[in-house]
Amino acid sequence: MTPFPSYLFTRKFIAYMLPVALALVAISLSLTFLISKTQGAAANAVLYSTDVERRLENVSSALLIGSASRFPGPNGCMDFHYLVFGKKGVVIAHVRAEANNSPSDSTRVVEVIVGWSSEFSKDCWATR
Repeated sequence: MTPFPSYLFTRKFIAYMLPVALALVAISLSLTFLISKTQGAAANAVLYSTDVERRLENVSSALLIGSASRFPGPNGCMDFHYLVFGKKGVVIAHVRAEANNSPSDSTRVVEVIVGWSSEFSKDCWATR
């Protein structure tokens, strides 16, 4: 006798539950990024960046394609990666932002880099 019901290991059950699980993960990640203040500040930094504007001429939208948190917690440092669409084509933009959970609840964009394979030159909290 096993502690799990036998229907949990059937191919049909797994085939039905895998898309449901993936959809729930996608929805939760979408809600997290829509609510996040840091992501909003990073998106605005990409949309109003002079480097992005110079390469694309007229920026129409930015799509979040990835993110990473270097220091989880209230004083987090996050890297966001965007696919930016404009009049002259598409570019990849990388944004490093830091969140400060102080009474002012501020978010500061550290650096915006445009290019497919780029590395950040500034570290979080290095300029304070």
